[in-house]
Amino acid sequence: MYAQSQWPAVAAGAAPVPESLVSANNTFALALLREFNAPAPDQNHFFSPFSIESALSIALEGARGKTAAEMGQALNYPTRLQNAEGWDMNAIRSDFKSMQARFQSEDTPQAKQLRAEVAHLREQLVRANKASQAALGQQDFPLAQKSSREASQIADKINNLAKQVDQYELRNANSLWVDQALPLASQYRKLIEQNYGSAGVFACDFQHQAEKESLRINEWVSEQTREKIKDIIPKGALDALTRLVIANAIYFKGTWSHPFDESLTKPMPFTKSNGQQTTANMMQAHGFEAGKYAAFEADGRLFTTPKMVDEGFAEQQGYPSPQGFQAMELPYNGDQISMMVLLPRQVSGLQSLAESLTAEKLSAVASHLEQRDVHLLMPRFKLESSYGLNDPLKHLGMRQAFNAGGADFSGLVESGKLAEPLYISLVLHKAFVEVNEKGTEAAAATIVAVAARAAPIRQQPFVPTFRADHPFLFVIRDKATGLVLFLGKVESV
Repeated sequence: MYAQSQWPAVAAGAAPVPESLVSANNTFALALLREFNAPAPDQNHFFSPFSIESALSIALEGARGKTAAEMGQALNYPTRLQNAEGWDMNAIRSDFKSMQARFQSEDTPQAKQLRAEVAHLREQLVRANKASQAALGQQDFPLAQKSSREASQIADKINNLAKQVDQYELRNANSLWVDQALPLASQYRKLIEQNYGSAGVFACDFQHQAEKESLRINEWVSEQTREKIKDIIPKGALDALTRLVIANAIYFKGTWSHPFDESLTKPMPFTKSNGQQTTANMMQAHGFEAGKYAAFEADGRLFTTPKMVDEGFAEQQGYPSPQGFQAMELPYNGDQISMMVLLPRQVSGLQSLAESLTAEKLSAVASHLEQRDVHLLMPRFKLESSYGLNDPLKHLGMRQAFNAGGADFSGLVESGKLAEPLYISLVLHKAFVEVNEKGTEAAAATIVAVAARAAPIRQQPFVPTFRADHPFLFVIRDKATGLVLFLGKVESV
């Protein structure tokens, strides 16, 4: 376990974030990862905590009493927001509304010119990196350092410009599917439409056409996720007692700020946690364009990766102890969304890393990443996951909501018109991600069904190698806020 007090603090001057939602979402993300991993430690996992948090927060808006208290605690809402009636949802609603606005960013008139400038600078960056490598080959270290500094300056310019260009697709939508027999409260509907980016409220007849309505919801999810999530609701999951279905769909498609050269991708060994070897198509990148890097000891202390070393320097001295780990951040075009990869030094170290990771530690790691020359190797991979969330959520303390005889969702209906008790009958989640040389495509959906009941003494540059040829974690996150959109664990490829 990592000693939390030894983890580096988040860098000062960080951008303001929707604190309540980010903290809750990221803590919930890691708690769910542990729930998924416990019974299946040898399997890959991938999901969207933001999708699940969104759908369950919408359901919580209609919960009351013990049901609401348990749901908010399971979703890791700040305790300062808890009150006698459940939760003060104003901060959470404001954060959801703020994040939704970020997702709806549009192209600007200056975007085309900015992209041309970025493309020109990337050409300069490639030349500077090649000059640095050529100088190293000739052992002209002063020239190598000069070229390296030039490359760093160009990379900074690229990053600053990229922040102004939106070159990815990110969509997040919520919808309500209401049975004609449920007198949905107008105030509840208004709250959802104003704060959660509602894509619509649809009238349904679950009582007489549950399978037909399931197909409608599945079609909506498929459309919202570019057909990456299909048939999230299996046949027979909804029935005549279904009164409300809350659906969230999230889709992301981004191109790396500096795509991998496909000609460098080669089959290489990938070792699973148990020591078994398979073969993976390993992508490679080298230079400042590879992304930001940092390394940490097992107890969370930042490992100072050297930039210049003496000739004869033992390479292993450039890395943390075997119990430590490395981190890489790979930005997508636009520099708003990135993938952060956490790689334990030991082949079998992923379990310990996953168990000790917290939202605060994740944020601290991100704050210490720095642009530097890195030799990166990472596999191409594609993951698909499907989860029934009833039991994991119960383990996290959300029990009353599933109790047919004790759940309280009276806030969903108009006052005085609740003819039958409501409870959550099932929570389903399905996710997809594909990572290749060009970028990443990811999608996820969540359904909440509410039913009625690193020689001579000469200096030379040190270039750390980040070789993801064994299990690792990866996070797709909003850089400015730190919000985790997708979280995955790659055990095998």
